[in-house]
Amino acid sequence: MTTDSRTCPYCSTLNSATASYCSDCGKDLSGLEHAGFWIRFAAIFIDGLILIIPNIIISAIASGDLGTGLALQLLLNLGYVLGFWMSNGATPGKMIFGLKIVRRDGEEIGPSTAVARYVGYILSWITFGIGFLMIAFSREKRGLHDLVADTIVVRNR
Repeated sequence: MTTDSRTCPYCSTLNSATASYCSDCGKDLSGLEHAGFWIRFAAIFIDGLILIIPNIIISAIASGDLGTGLALQLLLNLGYVLGFWMSNGATPGKMIFGLKIVRRDGEEIGPSTAVARYVGYILSWITFGIGFLMIAFSREKRGLHDLVADTIVVRNR
């Protein structure tokens, strides 16, 4: 192989050294395996199951004060997501499936990237979930929150 080409790790096709995707199979030439919509959906569902009990307890304790209850639930969810993203690059739901959030260059995310991604999560919800549905239809399996923070979710090898 010459320095002006690179071999696809999936189908062994020779591609230009500057190509990001294989000209034959269309896969990402970085070798990172992007996690798709359904596995990411399952991961966020598991995270929701993990958080439901503490959220119910907070609702019961703060039942007379809706504002306080909502603020405490927001802090719990924010701490859970950002804490796991910053320490492990994944929440427990993603860890169960061997997924990890990384920057587009494959490097680990830091606090500013985690916060930007969380802001992107909010935008993905505000758009009635369209920001999440983008994962199913984009080549790199990126949602609006991934675009905002310049991240991808990959299978952790």
